Amino acid sequence: HNTVRLFFEAVIMDITENTQKKENVLLGALGAFLFSLIGAVLFFVLNAIGLIESISGFVAVFAAINGYIIFGKGQSKKGVIISLIIAAVVIIVSWYLCFCITTVKQINAQAGKLPDELKYSTTFTEFFPNGFGVIAKQPDLLISLGLSLVFGALGYVSHVTGLFYSDKSKKNGK
Repeated sequence: HNTVRLFFEAVIMDITENTQKKENVLLGALGAFLFSLIGAVLFFVLNAIGLIESISGFVAVFAAINGYIIFGKGQSKKGVIISLIIAAVVIIVSWYLCFCITTVKQINAQAGKLPDELKYSTTFTEFFPNGFGVIAKQPDLLISLGLSLVFGALGYVSHVTGLFYSDKSKKNGK
């Protein structure tokens, strides 16, 4: 009778441990998104004060992965990949919004220096859908975006590599 009880307690503990270890991908993705917004805010702040905003890519990726771990209650290859994708999208959207805001400010500042018949000003909502056309004509504008994405990728390579190698070691029984 006592042996049966101990057996069931062990089974229940095993089920409880496995349930607790299971990550929640949906909540993890939400956490990655919310935490990656820290990088987006940093991107806007650095852009507004005229500094190179590339370091915000590192912050966005670092924060996204930690947000995934905290909200998702776990860490896995899938979680890291989801976090990296979310952070990359947040970085790209932040870059584009900053590009549009800066360009609109420059257009409007230049408009004040032109004769009345040549004056032209624009608003953010007018320029936003047309910004892609400007970028297509001047691809060198993508350098700051590329640097942000590279910083994000480099900033967390060690974590991703460590995660993949630890999974490999577990599978090999080391």
